[in-house]
Amino acid sequence: MEFQANYKATNMAEVEQSNRVVTRTVKWQPPNIVFYKLNTDAAFDVNSQRVGLGMIIRDHLGFVLGASAQTVVANFCPQIAEALAIFRGLTFVVESGLIPVVIESDALEVVNIINSSENVSPEIGLIV
Repeated sequence: MEFQANYKATNMAEVEQSNRVVTRTVKWQPPNIVFYKLNTDAAFDVNSQRVGLGMIIRDHLGFVLGASAQTVVANFCPQIAEALAIFRGLTFVVESGLIPVVIESDALEVVNIINSSENVSPEIGLIV
């Protein structure tokens, strides 16, 4: 039962419109035919000070070519954990030769840092 609740929470997004809430399904979008797609994410358990890092890579048809999940005992800020998930995913992609690749992450702040040419904090800069 808990798995089902987690699945629904992960795959459904609530969009607030005026004073009502609309629920819509969030669906994976395939990359262009010549690309692979790397999806990464990080999760936090504040009580146990554990960080979960995950990544999955698929081809344009959606076939899973690799996936990984790892738990790290650490007290990272969310941006560092998300950056580390992207870094680990990219390391896997390069070592496996699964390039060119499109990277997708829900960590907008980290994505903006990666795409920016501005200086960033040393902690995140070491990862990205």
